[in-house]
Amino acid sequence: METILEEGIQQDHASFYGELAVLKKAEGGSIPHLWQTLREVCERLTIGLREHMEREGTHVPHDHHSDFRYLQIITRFIISEDRPHLLNNRYQMLTNFIRGLHRHMDEQEAA
Repeated sequence: METILEEGIQQDHASFYGELAVLKKAEGGSIPHLWQTLREVCERLTIGLREHMEREGTHVPHDHHSDFRYLQIITRFIISEDRPHLLNNRYQMLTNFIRGLHRHMDEQEAA
């Protein structure tokens, strides 16, 4: 059972890593396309992080609740503000969030 749990958590981590690649790929595209990509990544991360937290339960010491709350704030910014001069800022917020999440996951896998 523990192996299945660990495999599920590692699959979650791989999925989260993939979202950064999605953002990088969209970076050079049109402004409307990048906004749409940001929204889609936020949606997938929200669902994935919620499921990840449920999967981890009490088995893993790191608590992702603050990560989840911060993601909700970023998502609100991205959904409510479709202004080109904010695009770079919102892109950076989301990529920095994913990188921070990666650090937590790396620590978790090392433990």
